[in-house]
Amino acid sequence: MKNRFMVLLLTVALFAITAVASAQTTTAILATISHNDSVIGALWNKDESQVLTWSLDGTARVSDDTGTRVFTIQYADTVNGAIWNADQTQILSWSEDGTARLSSATDGATVQTFTHDDAVLGVSYSADGTFVLTWSADATARIWGTTTGEEVARIQHTDIVRGATWNADATRIVTWSSDGTIFVNSFDGTAVASVATLPNDAPVAGAALNSTQTRLISWTSAGNNIVVWNPTDGTQIAVLNHAAPVVGATWNAAGTRIMSWSEDG
Repeated sequence: MKNRFMVLLLTVALFAITAVASAQTTTAILATISHNDSVIGALWNKDESQVLTWSLDGTARVSDDTGTRVFTIQYADTVNGAIWNADQTQILSWSEDGTARLSSATDGATVQTFTHDDAVLGVSYSADGTFVLTWSADATARIWGTTTGEEVARIQHTDIVRGATWNADATRIVTWSSDGTIFVNSFDGTAVASVATLPNDAPVAGAALNSTQTRLISWTSAGNNIVVWNPTDGTQIAVLNHAAPVVGATWNAAGTRIMSWSEDG
């Protein structure tokens, strides 16, 4: 009797494992969204009824969840990225052609165009959506009014600006560059002013403020360490070492821990 019971248990277990394995390997393509060249990235909207895609073919496209194209935003060169705004009424996209564009999320019509002198490498909204921060291979980061489309302020480096970020209330802007510097600037809604310059001995690959804006981490393109800074006075707090170049790093939510990853494995 005991042996029969064990056989029954094994049979049930095998059936369950087979059923799970079968479920895990059953897939179906729900929609295909096509571009004319490599697709660089894609985002759902909040209710997953639409997908925003961007490509080397010089377009950003919005398609519905069946793959039917809703509209196309056309650029003269590769689209480097695209994002929805907070209420998903507009799309902000940016390109190798030196422009970033604010477009209607209904039909793709251009609302504002923000123009640099070289490829736009990234963008970020201020918390309230009234300003857009863009950074570029032209060695500048620029702040624009989303309503007027006018340039409000400019931060000048001497080489490619590789990234930029706002603090939580958009009163500070941190930019980092291939020139080896990180700039911390204040912003009052009309102009920027220098708070601190953080020097590095190689192009800066990334930087991030913690949630309390009391510490900043950075890493370079060739360095094996992460530097922790005081962003107010520019002093170094600590150096965290890897055995090979750092690929990236991030803060935890409380801003008390740092997670980093490296080519050292």
